[in-house]
Amino acid sequence: MIDQKALFIQTTLEYLNVQECLPPLTKTKLLKLVYLIEYKYFKRYRTRLSNINWVYYLYGPYSFDYDNVIKKFPFEIEKNEGSEGFEFEIIKLDEDFALSNKIDEFDIRLLVKNVVNEFGSENISDLLDFIYFETEPMQFVAKRHDPLDFETIQEEEKVIKQNLDLLKIKEILIKHKGALASARRL
Repeated sequence: MIDQKALFIQTTLEYLNVQECLPPLTKTKLLKLVYLIEYKYFKRYRTRLSNINWVYYLYGPYSFDYDNVIKKFPFEIEKNEGSEGFEFEIIKLDEDFALSNKIDEFDIRLLVKNVVNEFGSENISDLLDFIYFETEPMQFVAKRHDPLDFETIQEEEKVIKQNLDLLKIKEILIKHKGALASARRL
């Protein structure tokens, strides 16, 4: 299990690496991306990735430790006002500090990168809709302030790869040679 600060820092770092393609990182988006990383990790490995205590709060999954984590590290928070009068906070991070605190495990860094690439460009409304209506812990939580149950997450479908030796592959190709030739002409 990794520490929650490392997960927030790694997610921020990954987001900043591709930020020229993405909107600025807000506190809300960072929190939701980390939730999705935790969700995807559990879906694959059937164990929690971090020690974050997720609860159903006002706007979906939330950690009451989040603001304290953000305050302890060199995150710069810039307050802005959106077009509809909503206030939001943009996160910036001292990259030297972040690089010295990044996650070493390749598979976790890859998962963070994949989640940021998949969901980082989503507008916040679409991202929240996905989290609320498509992730099992949010679907099955009873009431606000209840902890989210990651055990409700459906296991990831596994692709079964069959190892075939070269002789078997040649056999299959010969057997289906006519069908392959027809398909090439299409």
